[in-house]
Amino acid sequence: MNYPENFETLWGLYPRRIGNNPKRKAYNAYNARVKQGYDHNSMINGLKRYCVFCEKTGIINTSYVMHASTFLGLDENFLEEWEPPEIKQEWEKMPSDNEKLWDWANKHNFSGPGSLTYYQYRGVLQKEVEKRIAQAK
Repeated sequence: MNYPENFETLWGLYPRRIGNNPKRKAYNAYNARVKQGYDHNSMINGLKRYCVFCEKTGIINTSYVMHASTFLGLDENFLEEWEPPEIKQEWEKMPSDNEKLWDWANKHNFSGPGSLTYYQYRGVLQKEVEKRIAQAK
């Protein structure tokens, strides 16, 4: 089947997934949204947001990528914001267990506790993590 250029553009941008992703069903959903009054650009813009979400959450080439027919379907997923969650760096994940705190700090190049208690040291580390986060932005 030959598909219109607008749909082929959208299809070419869609993130890959493991498993099936029937193109004909996606086209039928796309067509239904166009008949419903949505324009191509709103679907493309939504797809671009979804692509960023998929990339940042690491789901591209998995079965977690939505079928295109679902993305373009009645639930109008293309209108969602698709804000990816903040992904913490390994050095942001401070252990809650005091026994593991020094090993974690040492592994991620934080200074040692000196004569501080675990409670005091944890506070110092938290401030250091916050500084690194601010510098990373």
